[in-house]
Amino acid sequence: MPDLTFGQSIGVEPLPSQLALREISKELAAQLFACFYFDMGIEKEFSGFEEHLRKEWRVIMNSWYIGYEHMPADQLSTEFDNNVAFVKNIIFSRNYVKIFNFIQFVCRSSSCPKEIISGVTQVLIDCRAAYRLIDKTIVPIAAEAEAEAVAHAMSVAAAHPAQGPRTHLRASAEKLSGGDWGGAIRESIHAVEAAAKVVEPYASELGPALSRLEKRAAINPAMKRAFGALYGFSSDEKGIRHSLVYDEKANVTEADAMFMFGACAAFVSYLLSQQ
Repeated sequence: MPDLTFGQSIGVEPLPSQLALREISKELAAQLFACFYFDMGIEKEFSGFEEHLRKEWRVIMNSWYIGYEHMPADQLSTEFDNNVAFVKNIIFSRNYVKIFNFIQFVCRSSSCPKEIISGVTQVLIDCRAAYRLIDKTIVPIAAEAEAEAVAHAMSVAAAHPAQGPRTHLRASAEKLSGGDWGGAIRESIHAVEAAAKVVEPYASELGPALSRLEKRAAINPAMKRAFGALYGFSSDEKGIRHSLVYDEKANVTEADAMFMFGACAAFVSYLLSQQ
C-alpha cells in the first residue's frame, strides 16, 4: 500500500478508498501504463537507427493485432513508438473492458514477461482497484479478504491434476467482469460440481456428491446443507443453470454473482483439500 500523503496523514485530504467496479481512475491508468512502458514490458531495442520491440513483445503484439484487431499481417509494426502509442490509447481510454481484455490477453500469452504479471498484480493492489489479477485472470472483488480467498482457491485448483474446477472458476471470473451475472453463477456452481466429482467421481451432480461426502465424514453436515441450498437457488432461477432451456434472463444481481463466486471458490478449495 502506498504511503499516505502529508495531507491525508493530518486529515485535510480524504483517505484513499477502493475503486468501484468498472472504474478506472487516472492513477490506475497511469500506473498500468508505466508498468508496460518503463520497467517490465515494452522496451527499446536498437537495430540500426530504428527502435523495435523485444522479441517476446513482437509475438504478443502481433498475436493481438491479428487475433483481436483483425489487422492484415503486412500492416503489423514492430517499431517501439507505434506499439507504445497503441497500448497507451487502450489504457488511457479508461474503458475497463478494453483495458482488462488486453491485460488478460498479455498475461496469458506464453511470451509474457514474468515482470508484467507481478507488476500488474501489484498496481491493482496499490491503486485499490476493484479487480485483481489471479491465475492470469482478471477477477472482480468486493474486499481484500475475498481476493485472498479467491487467490488461494485458484492456486489450489491450478495445482490439482483435474483442471475442471480451475477452468470453471476462470470462466466465472470472466463472466463477472463482463456483466453476465447468471453466467457467472452457473460457472461458479459448475466449478463446485467439478470439484465434487474429483472427490466422488460417480456423482452426476452436486447434490448426490454432497451426500456421499457427508457419509464419508468428509464434509460438515451444516456446510453440506448450506451448499445444497445455494445449489437449489442456482437450479431454481430460470436462465442460470438451464440457460439453454429458458430464453429469459436470470433474475439475479451483481451482488448475487459476486457472493456466489467467492463462496464457490472457497468451497472448491475445501473440496480439493479433502483428497
